[in-house]
Amino acid sequence: MSSTDLKHLLKSADELRKKGKINEAIALYKQVKELGCDYPVKVDINLGDMLLHHGNIDEAIELYQRLIKNDKDIRVGLCMKVGDTLFEKGRWKESLIFYQKISDKNLRRTPWIKVRNALLRVQDEEKAYESYLNYIQKYYVVNHLNKVVYCAIPKNGCTFFKSVMLEYMDSIDNYNELGDHIHSYICNNFTLGCREDEHSLKDIYKENDYFCFTILRNPLSRLVSGYLSKFMSKHPSERYQKVIDEVYQSEGLSDNTKQSITFSQFVHHLTRTEDYNLDPHWRPQHTFLGEDKIKFDFIGRLEDMETVAQVLSKKTNIDISGKLERNKTDYKNFALEEKFHDYYPYQLRKLEQFPKTSHFYTPELEAIVRVRYAKDIEMYERQFQVPVSL
Repeated sequence: MSSTDLKHLLKSADELRKKGKINEAIALYKQVKELGCDYPVKVDINLGDMLLHHGNIDEAIELYQRLIKNDKDIRVGLCMKVGDTLFEKGRWKESLIFYQKISDKNLRRTPWIKVRNALLRVQDEEKAYESYLNYIQKYYVVNHLNKVVYCAIPKNGCTFFKSVMLEYMDSIDNYNELGDHIHSYICNNFTLGCREDEHSLKDIYKENDYFCFTILRNPLSRLVSGYLSKFMSKHPSERYQKVIDEVYQSEGLSDNTKQSITFSQFVHHLTRTEDYNLDPHWRPQHTFLGEDKIKFDFIGRLEDMETVAQVLSKKTNIDISGKLERNKTDYKNFALEEKFHDYYPYQLRKLEQFPKTSHFYTPELEAIVRVRYAKDIEMYERQFQVPVSL
């Protein structure tokens, strides 16, 4: 077959696939393969995807396996696809094989929570917990010189505390020279497990000679902060655009996702999404803390930074007393009865300042959040003996 004829055949197959004529497209793609010609890799990928969609799982997986073996550039994505498919079909031991292939190729891309879930299904709780630790350790900032570990829960002042931790490390000058984003710089250089020579979280919590601390926040206000920080942009990042798309799809709304979502829609999205599928900025706080097995020497409250400053100064010699005004958001006082839960971001941007937390909650929304984040609320109230309120 000439290259021109091959292109025409592939074009026809692609058009059939796009039109949803899957059986006809599969037949053409298979015809291309049977010719034994030098066809593009996308033929096997598209064919595998269609076979998978049609329920021909074993045939699709056999095809993917050959691709994984022969094409290193696409190995990670395909391994994830195969692992996820096997997991969804209840073939958990097989899914672990493919997740392990990802780990062998790129440890940083290992889907630790998926590994954990598969291990729990096969009742290997010890390894499942180790996988969970491997996942959360990227949120643990470590200063080995002073033996301090800080669990950086997003939206709990983590930018502020990361910058403080960095000031007490020898590489602050290097950071300033590179001009990297602080979150990526810290994650790549000063979190547990980030380099081969670093301790793992398992090592740290077992040694128990590091001062380990974290900061909790009122769950109600944390959600408002997460919503405002990630959806107010006129052009949300791809990461948050996916949330917007999910909301419109789930609620059967017309395709007008450019106006983003309201806080009310955001809250309902949270109820449809499992903990570890949520963005870290609104994932429940307890999911970062080691399931009660990690010993924290101090748990501070974002709403009481003076006490946090006193404890850190006494226990770690880290002084934040003169820095407490950093990254502080000013909110406008509106009439108590005014509510903004159904305002879209473009409407909120027209306000002089953002409303306070209480103005985003109706009694119904508050009740929903209290159920969805019940464990966080119970943890916060138990830890600080302070009620979670608006």
